[in-house]
Amino acid sequence: MARRKQFWLRIAGWFFIVLGVLGLVLPFLQGVLFLLIGLYLLSLVDGRARLARQRLRRRYPAIGRGLDEAETWVKRRRRRWRPTTDSAS
Repeated sequence: MARRKQFWLRIAGWFFIVLGVLGLVLPFLQGVLFLLIGLYLLSLVDGRARLARQRLRRRYPAIGRGLDEAETWVKRRRRRWRPTTDSAS
């Protein structure tokens, strides 16, 4: 994975972790969902986060379902962010 992509995935992961922590105390943010999104993003580039995600999934199946939901959310957004190439031109 390119270093620039790893850098931005780490920044985005920590951004969502911070939003998640804020969401735990602010009623209008989905704290747990943001934490799970941040964990998923960090697990793409960090082995410790990947291991933590696997442990959470095994120990707490309900959180595993939340991780699946967060992963789906991220994948949908990534498809939207990717530039499309026009094959007709």
